[in-house]
Amino acid sequence: MAFSRQTVKIEGLKELNEALEDFSKATAGNILKRAVGTAGAVFADHAIAIAPKDKGNLKREIKVSKPKIITPGKAAYAQAMRETGDKAEAAAAARAANRSAGGEGRSAVTHVGPTKRAGQGSLQEFGTVHHKAQPFMRPTWDAYDQTLVVVIAETIGEEIDKAKKRAERKAARLAAKIKSGT
Repeated sequence: MAFSRQTVKIEGLKELNEALEDFSKATAGNILKRAVGTAGAVFADHAIAIAPKDKGNLKREIKVSKPKIITPGKAAYAQAMRETGDKAEAAAAARAANRSAGGEGRSAVTHVGPTKRAGQGSLQEFGTVHHKAQPFMRPTWDAYDQTLVVVIAETIGEEIDKAKKRAERKAARLAAKIKSGT
């Protein structure tokens, strides 16, 4: 039995999105990855705190994966593979999605939860015939789903400010270098 995937879609953050457009794709992507990584860490800390104590290593194995950027094409490819299992069809779906998106619609994703080494994670969460459920991931989600949206938005804002300051410092160094003639 596996944990269910929960997707959070953040809408209505028009100003932050417009501010991200001022940066290169790489910088904007890094800002998004740091934001979901920060939110993932908040989520993981709570899950660790309420995870049941056991003889195994469940609490030590609740981790946040390295955040990554997903394009509309990657998402369409994954969806098509889940539905049909045909690589050619999935590739066609990915190309079509990327064409229609026109470079927009990138998202950052991360996984938070027990690693494979903590095989008892799903058994603790959902229980077995001989062991009642001791959920720790779902209660964390219920407690933090809206808080995570706020954490992501605040982190994006902070990271945008930091990136602007870095760009200003870089521009000042370049101007000084040009002025000095070196």
